[in-house]
Amino acid sequence: MLRYRRAQFAAWIGLSVNLVLGVGKILVGAFAHSEAVVADGVHSLSDCATSVAVLIGLIIASRPADSGHPYGHGRAESIAGKIVAIVLMVVAVLLAYNAIHNIATSREANIPGYAALWAALASIVIKESLFWYKSRVAKETGSVAIEADAWHHRSDSYSSMAVFVGVIAAIIGGQDWAVLDRVAAIVVAVIIFVVGLRLFAKTWRELMDAAAPEATIEKVRRLAREVEGVRGIEKVLTRKSGLDLFVDIHIAVDPEISVRDGHDIAGAVKQHLIEKMVPVKGVLVHIEPHSPDPPRVERNN
Repeated sequence: MLRYRRAQFAAWIGLSVNLVLGVGKILVGAFAHSEAVVADGVHSLSDCATSVAVLIGLIIASRPADSGHPYGHGRAESIAGKIVAIVLMVVAVLLAYNAIHNIATSREANIPGYAALWAALASIVIKESLFWYKSRVAKETGSVAIEADAWHHRSDSYSSMAVFVGVIAAIIGGQDWAVLDRVAAIVVAVIIFVVGLRLFAKTWRELMDAAAPEATIEKVRRLAREVEGVRGIEKVLTRKSGLDLFVDIHIAVDPEISVRDGHDIAGAVKQHLIEKMVPVKGVLVHIEPHSPDPPRVERNN
């Protein structure tokens, strides 16, 4: 529960900062006649919408299991991450369309003012700080939605860098180079779309019950072998649901022991995995008779 609260707090931080930053960039962009800065501001406001989706997803995912959802509500967190990815791609297409339309129709471009430079620079610093903060939280909590939100901040940082370069070029080159401000807006859109596509693929894997990373599976095996009475590990199946990890493990025990002893060993394995691996929420242990011949190893990855 503590991990969910920490992830929710990170989402609130991002939402608050993005609201102030987005409105500020749009106002400065309009005042300084920079389409790229306005586009960057819209990008920041889209972060607000996705942060709300992340918050809702985390709140639902933190609910305990019930009769209708025996494995909990963790998938809501993955769905929130997918919403973030879709919003990113839609925003990218709209921004690119607007910039390309203005270039194609030869609409006269304005030369941005210096205020646009300061807005872009402030955005780079703030968004990079948010990226590193949320990346750390995502790593420590295992939240794919917070990771998606972190990369949304990183995409905003990259887009602000493109805006900064485009605005400088437009200011230095005057009217002849003013179109570069719009080119920067297109670069922003491409960056946003690529990030959204990457996050969509990641959340898709999670919703399709993809296996945990190989390192995680090997850790499960190693910890299970530490339990007295475990003669071998035949199979490990894993799947992620929200911030939680569910494990199905087949262990081999002495075929001559009683059912009660086998049950006790299974309970010890379950308890050991939950205690030593924070993300592990549920463990299903299957007991198999140990054979002198090495068992055939199967993995779900």
